[in-house]
Amino acid sequence: MKSNPIVLACALWVLTACSAGSQTTSNPSTLQNKTEVSSMEKISNAVYDGESVTVTVISTGCTQASHFAVEHQLVGDRCEITVVRTEPDRCRRAPTPITVGIAWSAPAECDDASLFFMNPILKTGNRALGRTLD
Repeated sequence: MKSNPIVLACALWVLTACSAGSQTTSNPSTLQNKTEVSSMEKISNAVYDGESVTVTVISTGCTQASHFAVEHQLVGDRCEITVVRTEPDRCRRAPTPITVGIAWSAPAECDDASLFFMNPILKTGNRALGRTLD
């Protein structure tokens, strides 16, 4: 019985690919931290006025203020604030910076704490910042 060299090569490639994938190990906490950082919304011009958080974010056409939530965590004397996108913007327009106002009041535990925004900074270059959504 003759063997086909193409079939043998494909079989060897599949076995090599499968065994290589099973040998890789990763630290779950490192993967989780990378996911958390990469999924944080980039923001600029962050302002808290006592009733809402106003930030500039990137939109591709369908972003609304209701697509965001504000989370907080008290760490020592700091109230760390994170703006989280809860709904993706699936439109296809060119990315444009827009300003959104998100209703949020600091909880009582943050009254005597300094507020810090933890999101990565959105760099918009020299472009004028876009429109405001409330």
